[in-house]
Amino acid sequence: MSSEDAAILESSAPADERAALAAAAAVDIRNGFADYNDRFRAVTRRAKQRFEARDFVSAQMDNVERMDLYDICVRATTSRLERLLRDRVRDRALWVDIRNSFAELIAPLLDQELNKTFYNTLTRRFFGTSGVDAQIEFVALDIEPTDRITHPVERHSYAVWGQLPRVCQRMLEDYPFDVPYAHMSLCALRIAETLTQRLLEWGGTDASNANPIRAIELLDTVFYRERRAYLVGREPARAISAAEPALQRLRPPEAQAKRRRARSRLPLSEWFSGMISLSLRTPTTMEIERFEKRLRPAV
Repeated sequence: MSSEDAAILESSAPADERAALAAAAAVDIRNGFADYNDRFRAVTRRAKQRFEARDFVSAQMDNVERMDLYDICVRATTSRLERLLRDRVRDRALWVDIRNSFAELIAPLLDQELNKTFYNTLTRRFFGTSGVDAQIEFVALDIEPTDRITHPVERHSYAVWGQLPRVCQRMLEDYPFDVPYAHMSLCALRIAETLTQRLLEWGGTDASNANPIRAIELLDTVFYRERRAYLVGREPARAISAAEPALQRLRPPEAQAKRRRARSRLPLSEWFSGMISLSLRTPTTMEIERFEKRLRPAV
């Protein structure tokens, strides 16, 4: 038996007292992560407003705030635990009980792994852990964090059946912004053409098939990064392993309509196989004329 194991077994603290203290510490840690989560979401909810207003300076400040937030909440929780546990804040026997109490406390939650990461951060700061300490930390090498997600992810589903441009326009209508689209029909056509061409490049069909896409699924959530918004989704009828963003423009306020287009590419979602990027650029007159010409009936 190691000296650390002996120290745990020989702890002289009454069991009931230690259990009560461990339970109180576990609640404090859970509340600390909940506070971080709430504050992170509050900052993230501002992204849509920043995007629509082209307030990219404030958006960048939000990014900095989000990055700093984790350490701020960890320090606040550390201070509370030091006041609660006092001279026992580095008592390994007590932290074994805290770990067990915390595991029971977060058992019903879907985001257990994030809570456990927050907990491990605290133990490492108190004990200066190098490597892994399985007695007082959470260790999981064979757990998939999404295994507990048993309900369908919220998403929009569209059956295509040869009407891809119309479906793409309906997709855009389902994701409204306070700033209107400059030319929704043109945007929808460009998305449809790009998706069709990309599917050909991925080997999902052949050139003789005019309507290779049968269905589209998009996550309900709009994602924001830098100067773009992203709709993330997949073509569920086929196994597509890679995709490129299809670009869709969102018109900025008139006073800022001449801003330079910002180019951006992002890695693909782990679960979904394609993205539509929404940026703040007005279609040029030439683009609109070319689109309207294509819609004119042949004489």
